[in-house]
Amino acid sequence: MFNVGDSLGWYDNIEKPNVDYQKWASTKNFSLGDFLIFNTDNNHSVIQTYNFTTYKLCDYEDALDNDTIQWSSDDPSSPTPHLVSVAVPLVKLGMTYFFSRLPPSLKTSSGDSPAPISPEFGDDESAPATLVPSNFDNPKDTSDDSAEPSESVPLFAISRLFGVQFHIHVQQKIFFLSAAAARSGVTVAWSDILLLCAATQTLSQTQQIHAQAILHGHLPRSVSISSALILSYANFYSYPSTLDALFSQTLPFSRSAFLHNTLIRAYTVLASGSQKSYIDAAPGFLIYNDLFRNTGFPPDDHTFPFVLKLCADFLERAKGLEVHGMLIKTRFNDDVFVNNTLLLFYGNCRDLGSVEKLFDEMPKRDLITWNTVIRVFSDNGCWLETVRLFKDMVLVSRFRPNVVTIVSVLPVCAGLEDVNLVSSVHCYVFKVGLDGEVRIGNAMVDAYGKCGNVEALNGVFDEMVERNEMDLKNVVSWNSMIGNFAQNGRELEAIELVREMQAHGEIPNSVTLTNVLPACARLGSLHWGKEIHARTIRKGSAFELFVSNALTDMYAKCGCPDLAQNVFDTSLRDEVSYNILITGYSQTSECHNSLSLFSEMELVGMKQDIVSYMGVLTACANMSAIRKGKEVHAFAMKRMSFYTTASPPSRLLSQSNKTRIRNMQVSQQTSSSEFPTSIFLHVPSRPFE
Repeated sequence: MFNVGDSLGWYDNIEKPNVDYQKWASTKNFSLGDFLIFNTDNNHSVIQTYNFTTYKLCDYEDALDNDTIQWSSDDPSSPTPHLVSVAVPLVKLGMTYFFSRLPPSLKTSSGDSPAPISPEFGDDESAPATLVPSNFDNPKDTSDDSAEPSESVPLFAISRLFGVQFHIHVQQKIFFLSAAAARSGVTVAWSDILLLCAATQTLSQTQQIHAQAILHGHLPRSVSISSALILSYANFYSYPSTLDALFSQTLPFSRSAFLHNTLIRAYTVLASGSQKSYIDAAPGFLIYNDLFRNTGFPPDDHTFPFVLKLCADFLERAKGLEVHGMLIKTRFNDDVFVNNTLLLFYGNCRDLGSVEKLFDEMPKRDLITWNTVIRVFSDNGCWLETVRLFKDMVLVSRFRPNVVTIVSVLPVCAGLEDVNLVSSVHCYVFKVGLDGEVRIGNAMVDAYGKCGNVEALNGVFDEMVERNEMDLKNVVSWNSMIGNFAQNGRELEAIELVREMQAHGEIPNSVTLTNVLPACARLGSLHWGKEIHARTIRKGSAFELFVSNALTDMYAKCGCPDLAQNVFDTSLRDEVSYNILITGYSQTSECHNSLSLFSEMELVGMKQDIVSYMGVLTACANMSAIRKGKEVHAFAMKRMSFYTTASPPSRLLSQSNKTRIRNMQVSQQTSSSEFPTSIFLHVPSRPFE
């Protein structure tokens, strides 16, 4: 509830010179269901309109029937003014305007409107009556049809009542729409429900809007609302059966491929979530097949991109080739939007030959085309080809690289560890005026850091003038700097940056802590590590997998395997968790724990990798356990391609030699010396020669 004008009430600027209703409205956040209270007198009317022309002309008489309401009319017959209070509910999304007018009897001969007489509000005044407009059902009906046209004075317009703050008040709007419909039987417009579908923040809100759409008769007839609900349910990873039910109920009212496209798109949304392993691409393909075989609706330029995205997500190469053939048959092969999605599909399937051929044969290209092909080659590790494409884009094409292009190319430069190439891209960024972009700055910091140029990354970080505009960007900027300092041997500076970012008002997140904990481990700083551990407990992030792994690693490298074991026992675990502890124990006097953890990995269904074998073999070497080492060797040959890398044979070679040296004084057996020789013969490329 808002008192319009606060203590000044609802009066014209002649009587209240200090009034500024537009300024008052700009400081408030309004939403559906709020009430505006107009404290005024009977000399001033309260007129609400959704029509800007009506507001601008202050013309209530010529207003349309359904866009203007007179909540309170002026009363020129009253000999003395009296207080009135008018309550106006906000019941419609969009722009809402209010104005007042003066009655004809208060005009002066010159045509100017004098200041209306208004009593002062005293402590002994009784509460003014709240008026309900008699013309609410029919805004054009007034009690005095014979009244002469009156001049109107605009006082203020409440613009953007629901614009910026719309998404914050979704639940309140749903409640108000439901309550208003229950009280007055008013049907909520389909446009209001459609806007709410796009603004939902929870599955519960989506379900409530779904119920309102059925209650007001918009479903199953409205294809737009059904499609919006399908996407909203998909965004919250609902069961596919819910999406299918909405689709089936609305299908008889569909007159184009729009509904089919929406459901296919919804399956691509489901495939992007954590439940991808439970989602099958087959239902989406069935919808695509149904569109061609049963509906008679022609596909459009959205049909093929959505189904190709589904093929790319599930690596369905055969279906993707079928779709490619169909789009050629239906003559969509010249559509740049469709071809861009084809590039992505072939890239996900690692068919770079088809990507290159399609790119070369495209009759039309746009900026997204270049960005897509650069990203495809970058993601597939073809770094030199990525650099070539970037140079062609700059020198040959008529398209200027944008933020997405630069952010895709910089990791390639970092992977090549070519600091000159990073510097060239940096110069180009300055040349085209992209140096103020925070995302580019973050990528530049990371690229310079991976190339080992700490001075350059420090300079870029200091010049990121926009990094303090958004919390997310702030944290990313600081995290990039901290992580690269830690990786380039500047552990103390990385720790100091954590303090500095907090001094600037930034709150370290889980990525920050994961970046700085390895610095503590390399310094052997148990004190700082425990301090960070305490912070993770306070923030509730200690049980996040990446954070717990970093804590386990820090304690293990600081020589506290018991504390590392405590973190391991109370946290989520993956293969990395086991590898950290296996390697940590292998460097202590408790090497037998490495063997136990190695066996435990097998029991819990986790796959041992090269790091697991290196850790357990190191433990066997330190324990002089040649027999156990041979068992691990046999297990490795059985379970993995053992000789694809030199590391495990090297560990076994080291283990056998250590055991041989220790046993030389006790026995003259030669078996242990023969064993490393046999291993050496199988090592590819013989790294010790």
